[in-house]
Amino acid sequence: TLMQGQLDPASTPPPPADPPFSLPGKSDADTWWANNGPDPSNYYRDHIKIPPKDTTPPTIPTGLKAVAVSDTSVKLTWIASTDNVKVSYYIIWRAVGSDPNRMLFLGTSKTTKYIDRSVISNTSYTYAVNAVDTAGPMIGEGNGSARSLPVTVKTSKPTTFRPTDINQDGKVDQLDFSLVVSSFGKTGKSLGRVDVNQDGIVNELDFSLVIQDFGK
Repeated sequence: TLMQGQLDPASTPPPPADPPFSLPGKSDADTWWANNGPDPSNYYRDHIKIPPKDTTPPTIPTGLKAVAVSDTSVKLTWIASTDNVKVSYYIIWRAVGSDPNRMLFLGTSKTTKYIDRSVISNTSYTYAVNAVDTAGPMIGEGNGSARSLPVTVKTSKPTTFRPTDINQDGKVDQLDFSLVVSSFGKTGKSLGRVDVNQDGIVNELDFSLVIQDFGK
């Protein structure tokens, strides 16, 4: 009986036309020839069991929940999928805008929870997850389930606001810019938040501060 990797004295080299490695197809065990060094007559063989390829995907994750734990983070939880071999990990998806049919890869998790810290305050996000089994070592390999039903959550408003968030809705955007435009040139001590730098006049400096924070 040969041990794995043991030199077989009775073996002979394969025909010259054979590649350095050949794995003849057999139902239960295959002979694997490998060139062992520069001497073409020095070969060894292993008898290895080739398991059948797993083609069964995991079940679809269910019970997906999304909770805004702060104005800049969302926690996702779901019920574990099952698989005929083993669930390896889950892929988390986030919708482009509000369209649940357009999902972008967000990350992976080996557990049934995930925290998204790439969100901004006072904004709605839609998520879905799917399960992948152990058929492949790389992200995207293996058998993947269909995506779960999507869920949508809206992050909270921040407890503190940027000076450039003039209307205090949690983000610096076109509305804040418009408020500065509508008060441009005004002076006084009671201009309020449109006088971003509180220097007594709404001018180019206030514009530049809003533009600097635009989108935050």
